[in-house]
Amino acid sequence: MTSPGFYSRLFRYSATPALSPLENFLTEAAAYLLNRLPAEANGRFVKDVLLAESIGSSEMKDDLVRAIVTAKAREWTTQRTILSDGRHQFLDFALSLNGRPFIVIESKVGSGASREQLIVYDRWLAEQNPSGALVFLTHTTEPPIEFMGPELYKINLRSVCRWYDVYRWLKMIVDNPATIDPVASFLSDQLRVFLREKEMAFDDPGALDIAAALIYYSIADGKLRNSFTQFRNLVQKTLPKAGGFSDLEFKAADEGRKLWGFCYPDREGVSKSWYIAWGILFPENGNYTELFVDPVQEVLAFFVVSSDYDDLPLWSVPAAQRPSDWKWPEQKLAKLPYAIVTQPLANFYSHSAGFTEAFKLWLKPRLDEATLIVQMVKVLLAPSAQP
Repeated sequence: MTSPGFYSRLFRYSATPALSPLENFLTEAAAYLLNRLPAEANGRFVKDVLLAESIGSSEMKDDLVRAIVTAKAREWTTQRTILSDGRHQFLDFALSLNGRPFIVIESKVGSGASREQLIVYDRWLAEQNPSGALVFLTHTTEPPIEFMGPELYKINLRSVCRWYDVYRWLKMIVDNPATIDPVASFLSDQLRVFLREKEMAFDDPGALDIAAALIYYSIADGKLRNSFTQFRNLVQKTLPKAGGFSDLEFKAADEGRKLWGFCYPDREGVSKSWYIAWGILFPENGNYTELFVDPVQEVLAFFVVSSDYDDLPLWSVPAAQRPSDWKWPEQKLAKLPYAIVTQPLANFYSHSAGFTEAFKLWLKPRLDEATLIVQMVKVLLAPSAQP
């Protein structure tokens, strides 16, 4: 399995159960990256991302970009302290040229927008540099309705942009590595990965994606459903029926990374305390071109057993190599210990019996072992055993 991206590993150590400082983290990461980029790249970022959807004259925008490119000193800062109306305030994100502020950015991810905060930024920047720009950078939070209107604000050059606009620009930077140094290229790519992992960005579908969708819905969907119906029938036949099952179905999950079937007990008054899943796991990188070159080499069959009962089978995949981002259909199942076993899908296609039968032959002994766990949990959760 692909390990989490560089920024995800850093963010993991920043977050706490009580606080997820995503907004501050993103501005810190962006500031560090932008300070490494050359003047021309900074100018393109401001023009193509921050001010792409701005109000104010085109001459004002061009003058600002020209000032960025020609400045002797550029500095992106975060949490800069300012004094406004006798009170100390903090700028989320800002650009200074030769020591003078030129752009002030209010950064949001999902928290509410503060009209008062934007007014403070506006008044302070108007005093320092009336030719500067005020930007609202956001993910899902909408700016105050009057932010892009003609009244109330003194700064004329104002803009709203989204983190997915930053993502698309980073992709362009990564695709043209000759324009920046290797470290900046790496940081650009990893920040892009981080935004995608946090579901704050997406790639537009290309011709290959459209072709793949057509192939799937016209041909592959029916074949896969037939195979998964046979897998489900095998599970129902092998596992005890007394406990009852629900949600035995063919299901796509994790944004298409898994095609799977799953089952767990459905008994009124008893929490779901074991879980079994089987299916196909696709690579995390989403590189369809490489996948089509060797379409089954990196694709895995998987079988998972999860249970309160701690005597799980010691299968071939060590705990350290299990998927760190495994997502369960129900949140309460996420904390249960689980065992997973995988097998390259290529092994099934080379079998004389064909894919479906080969998968079933591989699945059956795992089901037999899982049956013992299910039976043990059933005994532990039987009504007579309940306190």
